[in-house]
Amino acid sequence: MNRRESLARGAPPAAPDTLHARSAAGGITAAPEPGRLVCFGRAPGCPATELYVGGDDLRVSRRQGELTYHHGHWWLHNTGRRPLRLPHDELLTPRTAPLPVPSGYTPLFVQGLGHREYLIELYVTDPARHSRDFPQDRPPLDDDERLLLVVLGQRYLRHESDPRPFPSRKALQQLRFLRPETDWEAPGIEHRVAEIGARLSADEAVPLHSLLRDLVDATHLVPPDLALLDRELDG
Repeated sequence: MNRRESLARGAPPAAPDTLHARSAAGGITAAPEPGRLVCFGRAPGCPATELYVGGDDLRVSRRQGELTYHHGHWWLHNTGRRPLRLPHDELLTPRTAPLPVPSGYTPLFVQGLGHREYLIELYVTDPARHSRDFPQDRPPLDDDERLLLVVLGQRYLRHESDPRPFPSRKALQQLRFLRPETDWEAPGIEHRVAEIGARLSADEAVPLHSLLRDLVDATHLVPPDLALLDRELDG
């Protein structure tokens, strides 16, 4: 999935309660028909519409979860072995009762081997609005700037509870590994962030927490951007 096609920026026009779902392997759209079933997991194992996630990670179940439409809602059920993580660190375990998926955007994280998590983006068309407009203007960020902000803002992109910027020392170590050809110490992380903040904000000195929060809220940084960190996870 192209990270710039994130459902965080909205979904194509569709009937109310239509489900849009995307993973790195592809995407599906499902109409809100009573009894409609969408399965997701590592490999085939469901006769209904399927969404693949987890690649060859054996910690992800072949049939990790289901989304079913009934009683006017899409319901999320964990049918696998590993927990599913929702925004604000809410965990959906195999023993947890199915949860209704709210209208709008919901990132869902499937826990895999070690600290690896696989993203599934869900978007349920809002009955009142039918769709969400895609923002047209996005801040110009070069590749180094985007990687820097994703590393520093990874906790925001994972929709953790009360996120804070990734510590500068750990961020520098990760950046050196991910893109060793860039000299991250000249002029330094703090200087680079200050330049980005001054360019994107009307404030003379915007705090890093506020900058990251604003960029995520405005969908200039989106959860699929976490794919930039995959090299570190693989290593």
